[in-house]
Amino acid sequence: MASTFSSSQAAAGVSPKYLHAGAIVRSASYAITAALVVNDVIQMFKLPAGATVHDVILAADDLDTNGTPTIALDVGDATTANRFISASTVARAGGVGRTDQAGGVGYQYSADTMVQVKVSTAPATGATSGNITLTVAYTMDA
Repeated sequence: MASTFSSSQAAAGVSPKYLHAGAIVRSASYAITAALVVNDVIQMFKLPAGATVHDVILAADDLDTNGTPTIALDVGDATTANRFISASTVARAGGVGRTDQAGGVGYQYSADTMVQVKVSTAPATGATSGNITLTVAYTMDA
């Protein structure tokens, strides 16, 4: 059964900050403690209303220990699970992936919105430990 997990920032209810200067970079990590399953959601952090996203970077350890790994991760929000990254395979051996959805670059949020990582394809053999880190670079409209 799929579950929803939260990074420490999401769990603590850290509010998004509004700044009037250049690019803002927000990052959070989540340490898994059990194998992920399809449709698991990891809430990473909120972006504030008015945030225009310019880049999204997903880093993950090897979260599928099978010789033929299958895990795939999406990055987006509750409305569009793969708004920024679709079916990334970085968690198959560990690695880094970046925004791969044309509609994600330049996307502007009209309300405070939780950014999340969703397991779109289950691992063949899920690891029971490892980290997922998400970094988002955005700007704010004045």
